Amino acid sequence: MSRLCCPIFFFWMVFSLVSCSGVPRRPCTHGGQSPRNSIAQGQFRGIKRCFQTRDASGEYLNHGKYFEWYNNDKISLQGEYKMGKKTGRWIEYSESGKMISDRHFEEGQEISKP
Repeated sequence: MSRLCCPIFFFWMVFSLVSCSGVPRRPCTHGGQSPRNSIAQGQFRGIKRCFQTRDASGEYLNHGKYFEWYNNDKISLQGEYKMGKKTGRWIEYSESGKMISDRHFEEGQEISKP
């Protein structure tokens, strides 16, 4: 029985550390620059996943990979934030999986493809 106890305890400790990382989850929509343009804003109905951090004033900002999925489990939007601003490549897909747009950003400003 003691053999079983150690792996379970180890798993519990790792899970506790990962799930309590000290950065509470906040809505992805309240983390800086909007992931979509103003025309599409508010129309997306699906699942969003983002990573956040706090800035010097304690505000939560999207920082890292950002994803949206349609309710049919197909990817809708993927990109990355750096301290609340879009950075790198942002790709949007239709509900059928076809690429709608492929845009590039630096410091929140759209740029031509590198």
